[in-house]
Amino acid sequence: MIDIKTLKPEDKDRKVVYQSYKGGPLEEGRITSWNDTFIFVDYTNVGRGNATPPNKLEWIYEKEI
Repeated sequence: MIDIKTLKPEDKDRKVVYQSYKGGPLEEGRITSWNDTFIFVDYTNVGRGNATPPNKLEWIYEKEI
């Protein structure tokens, strides 16, 4: 789960993964913005985010090369 209160401007464009329900398919996307209730995530690389509850999101940690 991602805590909206801890998001910083540098979190914009970070990768996240969404799971609608336990055992359901995972969807990857990038954060476009957020407000007090939702994190807006671009799942289709069109530059526009979909409102997503933060309790359904996890960070994707990329390996540094």
